Amino acid sequence: MATVSRWLSVTLAVVLAVGAAGSGPTAAAAAVAEPQSCISAPSTPEKSPTGVMVRSVATNDCMVLAVIWLMRYETTDTGWRTVLDRYMEPGSTTRLEFPCRASGTRIYRSVVWDPNMMAYVTSPEVRITC
Repeated sequence: MATVSRWLSVTLAVVLAVGAAGSGPTAAAAAVAEPQSCISAPSTPEKSPTGVMVRSVATNDCMVLAVIWLMRYETTDTGWRTVLDRYMEPGSTTRLEFPCRASGTRIYRSVVWDPNMMAYVTSPEVRITC
């Protein structure tokens, strides 16, 4: 009986020691494991120097594809509408250029999907007159 009791005590001590050692990452290891953004925020949309295009630029430093959208706000429709989108290859800089066809002032913004952060990165909204 004493041998069984001693064996159970040693087993319990080992289980507790292993459990305490493997109870989770340390604070430093947890900080390193947090995802980091790998996408530059898209540039604020602007008119090209010739005044015939609306353009925006973003850089993808991720190891996977990302997506960039140029959006225009439609007051008579459903709100924000995608006017142009592109896949962004890993390690590339992507430029969107959309013809400035409509007359009047419109509100534009650019949006990028950041696959590391699983979130959208949005440029400031800007009014552009074509």
